[in-house]
Amino acid sequence: MCIRDRSTWGFIYKSTQMASPRVNQVFFAAAFAFIELTIIFLYGFCSLYPSNVTINPTPANPAAGGVFSLMYPFYMDIHVMVFIGFAFLLAYIRSCGWTAVGVNFIAAVITVQVYILFRGFWLASFTGIWTKIPLDFTYILTADYAVMAVIITWGALVGRLGPTQTLLIAILEAFIYSLNERICYDQVSGMDLGGSATVFLFGGTWGLFAGLVNPRQGAKGHEGNAPSNYYSNLFALLGTLFLWVFFPSFNSARVALDLRYGLPFGNQSHRAVINTLLSLTGSCLATYVFTVLKNTKFEIEHILKATIAGGVIMAANADLCMYPYSAILVGCWGGFISVLLFTFLHEKIKHIDTFGVTHLFLVPGFWGICISAIYVGGYTDSKLPIQPLTVEQIMPLGRTANAQAGTQIAIMGISFGFALLGGLISGLITKICRCIEPSQDALYEDRDIFVPSRDSITAK
Repeated sequence: MCIRDRSTWGFIYKSTQMASPRVNQVFFAAAFAFIELTIIFLYGFCSLYPSNVTINPTPANPAAGGVFSLMYPFYMDIHVMVFIGFAFLLAYIRSCGWTAVGVNFIAAVITVQVYILFRGFWLASFTGIWTKIPLDFTYILTADYAVMAVIITWGALVGRLGPTQTLLIAILEAFIYSLNERICYDQVSGMDLGGSATVFLFGGTWGLFAGLVNPRQGAKGHEGNAPSNYYSNLFALLGTLFLWVFFPSFNSARVALDLRYGLPFGNQSHRAVINTLLSLTGSCLATYVFTVLKNTKFEIEHILKATIAGGVIMAANADLCMYPYSAILVGCWGGFISVLLFTFLHEKIKHIDTFGVTHLFLVPGFWGICISAIYVGGYTDSKLPIQPLTVEQIMPLGRTANAQAGTQIAIMGISFGFALLGGLISGLITKICRCIEPSQDALYEDRDIFVPSRDSITAK
């Protein structure tokens, strides 16, 4: 008998191995009942509604409600992207659809709750003003950007983690994401309107390194559970269409908040919407062209994912790109890069990156922020997206164009560094908490997490 089986350490080792599904779910219920009670307590003592908020203009204040009236449609578009579009996109795995959609749902919900608290905490930490969190629309809207980063990470890990592990990662990631957000936007004054670096690069890097640390030994032997079928791909295609349609709102919504996410002067929403749409058309057409060149037929996996790479790569450039043709070219490049990486890399790393967030989010996000540095570095007083102004007037802190281009690269490095650190930590957490993950023979399946229906694919 192995020595560790006869020792106290052996008992501890055994107790941390994969437990039964019943133990997993009881642990989940107990842990998150406690966490939710803690969150309720913190909301009670740390938040309030601002007293000067109204959604209806009055004679004394005709501008009242302007932000709410303007932003709520954008907010609902982003909500659909996060809770419907991305969730159904992950449902392409034939035996893991309920987990993809259902666990995505609860991860998004817990992220909204904790992000609001974390945003208020970091804001107070940097300003030194410790008051109750004024829960206005800014917190609610930016929470969905945090959710997007978290569920991108979930895409890399879907099918290999239990719900408890997923939600622990969501809480940790929301904490570090909100810190990274404060540094990149408020302290460094980066210009990343839609989040090429702060959302897409961040979430993709976190998921890749979390999967690298805890790749689930034996996952390669269970990849037969992971492929899609006709109906799961049809649901995923529905998710792709939701993301494609609403991506312009995601890349333009934060303009109206005037929180130094992008250009500081003028209403740039119209340019952000149009540039994102044109970029998406470019990535869509490029995807269809390059997938045919590879296979002589359309490959559904390329269409599901690479067609929306134009929104990711344009996120940092939505209000910076000056010419329509440039937006289309950038989108074509995003679609090409995504198809290329799916073709030559995905099979080699899918045991650590289930969905392929590396090819859809991480790499296009990297290119997006690099292209934003090129755009900004090329600005001159006679060549600006806002006229008649000078470079120093539109750049944060009166910087030169080259200085702001360097800042763009800096926020990429900061976002990558935080995501790398967080991914390694969360990977270690999931590796230690082995008693709350799916059993080895249920990888990429729902049966350890959901009660199967009578006609379920995973019913035994």
